[in-house]
Amino acid sequence: MSVLSKTWFHLTASFPARESFFKYIEYTTSRFCHQNLTADSLVLSLTLQEPEELYIFNKCLELVLQKGVEALHINLLDSPNVPKYRLPNTLLSVSMLTDLTLIDCELPSSFKFKSLMLLELNRVRIDDEVIKYLTTSIAY
Repeated sequence: MSVLSKTWFHLTASFPARESFFKYIEYTTSRFCHQNLTADSLVLSLTLQEPEELYIFNKCLELVLQKGVEALHINLLDSPNVPKYRLPNTLLSVSMLTDLTLIDCELPSSFKFKSLMLLELNRVRIDDEVIKYLTTSIAY
């Protein structure tokens, strides 16, 4: 996935419209997953400006999560046109996930990760149940 990330970084200047760029990401992610590849780590940092971008982002993230990922870092900057991003429940079934960093996202409705070793939450609202789960299920 790091090869794709470098390519995407350089391609952002090549696409005159955000819509073309998001369609390219959707196509590339689908192709990546259809080749039965998995990602060791995935770093996503962007501002979603339109609801359609949110749909594409979610679809691509779910595809990658279904194939398995060990480290996931998501930083979604606030936008007035798009609601705060809620991570899909698919995230909970990723048994390989050991490292999770979330910035400006909402957690799934249920929060239990079997393999998680590192969790970083920044500007993420959590309720009392999640705090209780996190503080009582830590293995030393």
